[in-house]
This record gives sequence, structure tokens and C-alpha cells, in this order.
Amino acid sequence: MLNNKIVLRIISLVIAVLLWVYVMGEVNPETKLKVNDIQVSFANTELLADDGLAAVEEDTVTVSATIKGKRSQVNEAAENGITATVDVNGCEKGKNEKELSINLPSGIALEGISQETLEFEVEDLVSEERPVEVNFIGDVGSGKLVPWSGDYDYLYVMVSGAESSVKKAEAVSGTIPTNKMHKSAQDFYVELTPVDKKGNVIYGVKPQVKGINVTAQLLTAAKVELDLIDENLSSEFEIQKISAPKTIRIIGTTDSLKSVETVKGIIDLSSITAAGKYEISIDLEELSSGVYEMDTQKDVTAVVWVVAAQ
Repeated sequence: MLNNKIVLRIISLVIAVLLWVYVMGEVNPETKLKVNDIQVSFANTELLADDGLAAVEEDTVTVSATIKGKRSQVNEAAENGITATVDVNGCEKGKNEKELSINLPSGIALEGISQETLEFEVEDLVSEERPVEVNFIGDVGSGKLVPWSGDYDYLYVMVSGAESSVKKAEAVSGTIPTNKMHKSAQDFYVELTPVDKKGNVIYGVKPQVKGINVTAQLLTAAKVELDLIDENLSSEFEIQKISAPKTIRIIGTTDSLKSVETVKGIIDLSSITAAGKYEISIDLEELSSGVYEMDTQKDVTAVVWVVAAQ
């Protein structure tokens, strides 16, 4: 009886080992997989910067690679993402060509790659100041509500990179999703990205600070009358005619806008000698706090005609 039990246990163990071998060998066999759109980045850029140089990144560079290994490991590697790097240490100013290195996890082998080297330019490393822009994305759901942000930690930040890339950067931009905003003020951390004049990302250019703190909220929009006041007109002239907007759009909290019917606009005519276009300075100082000009990025102007005083 005892011998039968020992035999059964041995048989069970053998079956278990055979099943394990089957699973490891047949269910999880060796396989190959082509992975596309592997992003290429530069390594050891800080060593290149020590020499006052930087690599030019025109756009996101990608390659394709065929990898080999156990099916489960290959699938896991592809799912987690594979990266490729180019070591720029020792590069010189001008055109360079360096070998691509595919970064693979343990147990995965490289079978092939779409290109083995990468050509790129190396330029002088420069640093320049760029303005900070905060944009809003998304719909607030009401035509009377307007996203608004107060002062930032930084109005300008330094950016650094290859000379030609830095020249393309017009600003450092960040976004706040409007669906996270409320009528009460909130603090947001906004990551900054160098962009060109069309808002496209400039690769290879790094801002001095990764992000800024911004206070933002949804305010109510209102259209009010514009009360024009001219100042500093020489006694040699008289105003013949002024062509200017009759109203202006302002924003503020619901309570702060209740008593606002007009807004003062001041035109400085100290330099006028003939007809011309002049900027209208919107004066909100006499209003309660929490009222702001809506279109701050657009100048409000008036055309003024004068004649000689009688």
C-alpha cells in the first residue's frame, strides 16, 4: 500500500514537471515582434553642454526594431514601451553621425533595427529669455463665463538649447483645462513648453523652470459703455472728431459687476498734430476689485481728428 502511494507521488511529480516544461516551452515559446515608433532621445547632453554645445532636435525622431524573446516578455516589453538613445558625448560642432542604441529589458534580444545610426547637427548652446503664456483648453459651457488667470510666478523665463532651436521659440506655453476651473479662485501648477509663433512645440529647448503656479477662475463677462476722456491736448488744436468703440467688454465676479455701467477710457493726445490712431487706456482703478479688461491682448484704439484752434 505504501509502495503504491510512493509510485503515485512520483508519477504526479513527473506529470507536474512535464506540464511545466510544456507551458514554458509551448505556451510561452520564443517569438519575434516588430515594434514601430520607438522614440529616439539624446543621452549625455549635459556633457555636451559642458563644452558649450547642444544637439539640434528638429522633431520627434522614431525608429522601428524587431525584438526576440519569450512571447510573454516580448509582449510586456512592447506594452511598456521601448526607447532608443544616441550618446552625444564627444560630438563636435557641425554634422555628426552616431550609433543608435535600443534599450531593452533583460531576456529580450535585438533582432534588427530600421536604421543603425542617426545624423544630426550640433550647434552652440545659447540661453535667452522668453515670455510665459497660459492658455485655456475646453468649453466652459456658458457664453457669459470666461476663464481668467492672475499674475504668474514668472512673466519671463530663460530657455536654453541649440542656437537655431532657441531662435524658433517665441514663448513658453502652458495650459489649464477649463473643466477643472470654478467661479472661485484656484491655484494650478502649469507645466511649461517652448513653442513657436504658431504654437508648435520646439524640441530640444529646455525652460529654466519646468512649471509655474497660476491662480485662475471662471469670471462673468459683461459689455459696458466706454466713457472717453482726452488728456494733454495742446492749446494749438481743437478736437474735430473722434471715432472710437462705444462699448468695451469687461469680466469680473458677479457681485463686482452689479454696479458697473460705464468704464473710463483715457486718450493721451500730447503728441497729436494731425489725424491719427491712438491707444485708449482703460481705467479700472475707480471700480471695485475683481473687475478686469477682457481683451487684454488687443489694443483698444480711437482715430482722432484735430484742427487748429480758433
